[in-house]
Amino acid sequence: MNKSGNSRGTARQALMLLGVVFAFGFGLAGGGLLFLSPGNPHGADSSLSQFLPTVAAQSAGALGDGEFAFLANRKQIWAINKSAGRFAGYHFREDEERTIERTKVVTLDQKIFPPADTIYMLSDRNLTEVIWICNKRTGDVQLWSPRIGGDVTSEKPLSTMQDLLPAK
Repeated sequence: MNKSGNSRGTARQALMLLGVVFAFGFGLAGGGLLFLSPGNPHGADSSLSQFLPTVAAQSAGALGDGEFAFLANRKQIWAINKSAGRFAGYHFREDEERTIERTKVVTLDQKIFPPADTIYMLSDRNLTEVIWICNKRTGDVQLWSPRIGGDVTSEKPLSTMQDLLPAK
């Protein structure tokens, strides 16, 4: 009786595991279909998705040719030409005209931030529109912020390498 009780328990556990795997796979597939639905391209917020072709067209003209990245935060998106070290911000206003305010194009100092070593980041929990520029080889970081009127201001690059060297 002990053997048959163990085999029933093992069979029940295997059946439950199979059910969980099936439910997880079904949920993942269903979520993927919703995420990639035609009404919501690239999984973007529906109010932002209608503007993505506009942003891409404006970015290509203003930022030149190259490899692009887009970092979105709330109603702001940064269009980045990673090849040229250039970026611009686009803020989507919730007014009747659905205005898009564009910042001036910023060109980074390629001696401090060479394209091959530069990483562009947004703060995960910060709801501001700032962008972090980081040199993954030297540890240099710089904070850029959009301003009223289209200007983009920055702090001086901060070299973190000296702070992170081992103590002697």
